[in-house]
Amino acid sequence: MHENARRSSLAALLLMLISTEIAAQNWSSDRGRQGGGFSIGIIDHAYAGSQTTGELYDYQGVGFGLSYLGRQVRASLLFASSAEPRTFLDISAVGWLAPSFARIKRQNTSLSAPLAVLAAWRRTSAEKNVAPLGASALLFGAGGEWVQSIGDRAGLELRAIPLIGITGSQIADAVGFSWAVDTEMRFFIAEVFSRFGLTLGYMFRYQLWNINGSRAFADSVDEVYDYDSRVHALSAGVWF
Repeated sequence: MHENARRSSLAALLLMLISTEIAAQNWSSDRGRQGGGFSIGIIDHAYAGSQTTGELYDYQGVGFGLSYLGRQVRASLLFASSAEPRTFLDISAVGWLAPSFARIKRQNTSLSAPLAVLAAWRRTSAEKNVAPLGASALLFGAGGEWVQSIGDRAGLELRAIPLIGITGSQIADAVGFSWAVDTEMRFFIAEVFSRFGLTLGYMFRYQLWNINGSRAFADSVDEVYDYDSRVHALSAGVWF
């Protein structure tokens, strides 16, 4: 699939996840939490392939970004730049939904096993005139979520979801393999400023970007653009 087509498909999926979340909020009798915030992240995008040229697209440093926080969606943009120059841009959204049979609620505590989808697009540039590496990923998985209400206005959410799926890039015109673990902790409190509340969160995502083929076929497919990626992000924002 051509990279422009992949990028358009991922953009459409990102918009669909957010618009579906907003529509669900509007139709729900239990008006949920949605809002936006600012993020600061620690990025460790390290090369794990077999060719020295791939190391050009490493990135380690601090990035800044924006996020949309919904009841069942988190979408984020994280950007970083160094003086070499190198740049890092990550745009992603993860959405989750737990079937009724996979939810347990006891007073102020809720446990569930949500199904999830992750759509991500990442662009890393190298030094001088080397073309940037743009990679996309679409992953599916299932995990666990714990939600604890604290009084009438505050709450705490913990979530961990392993995912598996495919990657693609305009440099390596082949479908590759990717897996990830997405975790999040979010604290929220309502009506701090009139109808607006505050939310604080921490997100950690580990993701293997195996862009040029699956490791299961290492003998027949070159592993040129493979990356181990770790992103830690702290976020703060408002919700209503």
